[in-house]
Amino acid sequence: MEVVQITDHEYRQMVEQKYGMPLKDLMYEVCMRSEMDTYEAALELGVPHETFMEWRSAYHLGPYQSPAVTAGSEKSLYGFEELARQMLELEKEKLNNTKSKGH
Repeated sequence: MEVVQITDHEYRQMVEQKYGMPLKDLMYEVCMRSEMDTYEAALELGVPHETFMEWRSAYHLGPYQSPAVTAGSEKSLYGFEELARQMLELEKEKLNNTKSKGH
């Protein structure tokens, strides 16, 4: 049985068509405005977690990259909240990785 590999470009086209918006805008909505962690977001979009993480990094929406974190004082509370959420997500990922390795 042959395994079909879908490229990042094909995933991008599928997601943009499904949601009717450019990937950059969709990633902003998912990363900055939703309560989903990265695994939930990847599942929601129907893409592998690795692909989601690459997109998040490409659009500078990851921890310490987000526009909210670097924005001025009017968004400082939102930036703090986003930073705390992303730090919690990183700790969850570390814990999940430790559990999956059997430590």
